[in-house]
Amino acid sequence: MRTNVLFLLAKALRQYLAGGDCRFVFRRTHESALSPLDSAHLYLHVPFCSSECPYCPYNKIPFQPTVADQYVEALHAEIRLVRARVGPLRAPSLYVGGGTPMLLGHRFAEVIDCVRNAFDLDGPVAVEVTPADFSEKQVEYLQAAGATMVSVGVQSFQEATLQTIGRLYPGPVARRALQQLAQAGFDTVNADLMFAVPGQTQAQLSDDLEQAVACGASQVTTYPLFTFPYSTAARHRRQRSLRLPSLPVRYRQYRHIWQHFHEHDFAPASVWSFRKGRAAPYSSVTRKVYVGLGAGAATCIPGHYSFNTFDVPAYMAQLGRQRLPVALHMNTTRRLEDWYWLYWQMYQTRIDKNALRKRFKSPGPSPYAVLELCKLMHWIQEDEAEYRMTEAGAFWIHLAQNYLLLGSIDRLWQRAMAEPFPQSVAI
Repeated sequence: MRTNVLFLLAKALRQYLAGGDCRFVFRRTHESALSPLDSAHLYLHVPFCSSECPYCPYNKIPFQPTVADQYVEALHAEIRLVRARVGPLRAPSLYVGGGTPMLLGHRFAEVIDCVRNAFDLDGPVAVEVTPADFSEKQVEYLQAAGATMVSVGVQSFQEATLQTIGRLYPGPVARRALQQLAQAGFDTVNADLMFAVPGQTQAQLSDDLEQAVACGASQVTTYPLFTFPYSTAARHRRQRSLRLPSLPVRYRQYRHIWQHFHEHDFAPASVWSFRKGRAAPYSSVTRKVYVGLGAGAATCIPGHYSFNTFDVPAYMAQLGRQRLPVALHMNTTRRLEDWYWLYWQMYQTRIDKNALRKRFKSPGPSPYAVLELCKLMHWIQEDEAEYRMTEAGAFWIHLAQNYLLLGSIDRLWQRAMAEPFPQSVAI
């Protein structure tokens, strides 16, 4: 009941900030709104996994070599079609997620080369890696593709925690993958770790944080367990009678994480992530303007937000007809985009005052009123140049993400995974 009330309050706040003319409804479309762009980040999705992790909510299917080869050909076709729409845009970054991108093997570099030939890729190439499928050969594939950042989905080094979340590899496998990637010369090596896992103790969490640093991670991203109802996580929890930790327990663990990295000279890169020294931050979610490639990938450009079909056969069939695989779109307003921008600045823990003044030109609620409220709550600190999120503020921003974003993502993805081309989805 409390969760439903919070969700309804979050929806009301979202509508107030975005304005009454903004409709949070994705509608079916087979036509892309892409047009010439000067610059946009790129995201590329590879949906194949050798085994399914119960707590993973992302778009994925079992790996089959023949299907993967067909998918690569479809990616080539989509890249060509997008290039024809947007032109030779400058791409400040390319993030490749999944699934398990490196299951493409030697063809992974082929796909990245296709992106480079189509666009002016002028920034990092960041790739997700899974310990269970990792091998030294994958380091060669990553280097051949020109990858500069890697993120290892460690989740935990503890046998008990790995079993709880359904990971099929032991802790030493995760350590070895992280160590080998840290020694391979990439600009940034991020280690993903979970907290707020049922049964996880603070001592186990501390050991995970210490091992990630000792293995050479230049960034560590710690995020709480998310249980999307459409994933197998809910069923997994019911079968094993697991209960998620309470909010106070989550907050205590989060405070411990924040203090641990402060003591080890890791600075916040986002509400979840902490980076060492001058390591470039690894984050695939803070881009404001981006074009998505692959089944289920999203595109967010001024005035428009869309998703490709999540269904891999439907995705490949559309591209076989030389049609872009767009399934759903929503029109966006400048006012909504302004608040979206501010949210992601807060998520990254810093808000540049000059950028804020230049950004907010549309009528509606003032961002400064929101920031003053955050100051009163001791969620942010202010100096002449910027606002900075405090430890408490960062924690509450992650809760805002739960109620403002993840609930909407849940409804959208649930329908998109059930139907290749839904008629409409209200979020």
